[in-house]
Amino acid sequence: MIEVLEYKNEYEKIVRDLLIQLQEYLVETDDRKIKTMTEEYREKYLDHIIKLVEDNEGKIILASFNEEIVGMIVGFVKPLSIEDKLKTTCPKIGKISKLVVDRTSRGGGIGKILIKEMEEYLKETGCQYISLDVSGYNTSAMNLYNEKGYSPRLLDLIKKV
Repeated sequence: MIEVLEYKNEYEKIVRDLLIQLQEYLVETDDRKIKTMTEEYREKYLDHIIKLVEDNEGKIILASFNEEIVGMIVGFVKPLSIEDKLKTTCPKIGKISKLVVDRTSRGGGIGKILIKEMEEYLKETGCQYISLDVSGYNTSAMNLYNEKGYSPRLLDLIKKV
């Protein structure tokens, strides 16, 4: 049975490992070879996420199976820029910024559980919508998000020059 937990410092190493897995996957599947992972990624990226969560009503939710952390999701209330404030009627939008399930645990519904938990949390904070970014080449993530009711709103197109 999957247990849902909130992030604590005692989970730091496994969360860093999960973030590395996610970034390795994104680098591996990036057909344009734009994504990378610097040597500083392991040490600095989790710190960045923790600050983002702390500053923006966010949360890091973990999934545990047999007392082992097998997945995580990061979400927060999206800070609105001045431009956003001038162009939107929605005062609070949630943002899912990371979702990763350990390679050995994928396909068992853990991602769906984590999304549901984060959606409930962001709704409780007063968010009316939840946004996320997904790379167009990450078809497994696209399929999962579509299945959970997410649909494209903005498309970020790219061209090499």
